[in-house]
Amino acid sequence: MLRAVVEEGGFAQAAEALNRSQSSVSYMVARLKGTLGVELLEQRGRRVVFTEAGTTLLAEAMPLIDGFARLERRSRAITEGETIQRSG
Repeated sequence: MLRAVVEEGGFAQAAEALNRSQSSVSYMVARLKGTLGVELLEQRGRRVVFTEAGTTLLAEAMPLIDGFARLERRSRAITEGETIQRSG
């Protein structure tokens, strides 16, 4: 959601792109900010952009986010009947 807010230019636009309510996007970003204890976004004119801390933390989180996305895709494939292949 955090990345969508910046990519889409604001909370309302991110909510529309994610098929969520604006309040749910705002809540999740505020919750993340509270958990991390740093400002992640700032308003510049009509757009929302990452702070330096937001940029740094998102870069750190992207491998984890990508890993979870792969895990979700794999889980759906298994649920739909794909056989499990073990590595190693």
